[in-house]
This record gives sequence, structure tokens and C-alpha cells, in this order.
Amino acid sequence: DMIAGQGYQIKLNSDQQLTIYGERLLPELTPINLTLGWNLIAYLRQSPADVAAVFQEMLSNGSLVIVKDSEGNAYLPEWAFNGIGDMYSGKAYQIKTNDAFTLIYLSNNQDY
Repeated sequence: DMIAGQGYQIKLNSDQQLTIYGERLLPELTPINLTLGWNLIAYLRQSPADVAAVFQEMLSNGSLVIVKDSEGNAYLPEWAFNGIGDMYSGKAYQIKTNDAFTLIYLSNNQDY
């Protein structure tokens, strides 16, 4: 079974369309437990949001090391470099932490 809030990678030999059925998760009710080190998570909100704003709480407590998207773009808070920009629904992101953390996104009717 897929785990709510986790990201997944799929390797294919040719272009295919993947359809996943289920109910849309409410981001504010779906805590994502990040472990020390690398994590692969889903972005659960329907509207895009700036990666720096989404991870502001982790930045404040020093837990975030790096965020990477599937194209290899990175958000490097130590160097104030944001090569990702906005996070998008349906995308997964690699997150490296130096501490365990529980990420809870804002609801879809709130703005970062």
C-alpha cells in the first residue's frame, strides 16, 4: 500500500500514463514524519507554494539541509539559493534533514 504523504519513484522502459485512484488527502490533516537523513515526500496541497515558505519552520529550528525536485533543482538554505521556486501538487521532493521532524502543510484555503 502507498503511504500517505510519501513520494514514490517509478522506472519505465517507455512513456506510459499512470493513474492512481483514491481520495485526495487534506494536507493539514496528513502529518509527514521526516527521519534524520534523506526522505522522499509528496506535496499535498492543490496550489503551488514557495519551497522556502513551506519549510520555514524547519529552517527556524535548523532541521533542513536541502530540498531537491525530480529535475535535480535544489533549494540550499545554507547558501540562500532557491533553484526550485514553487512546489507543485502531484510532485515528490527529496528532503535531507539533520533531525527528525513532522511536516504539516497548511490547508488548501490558506496561503504561505
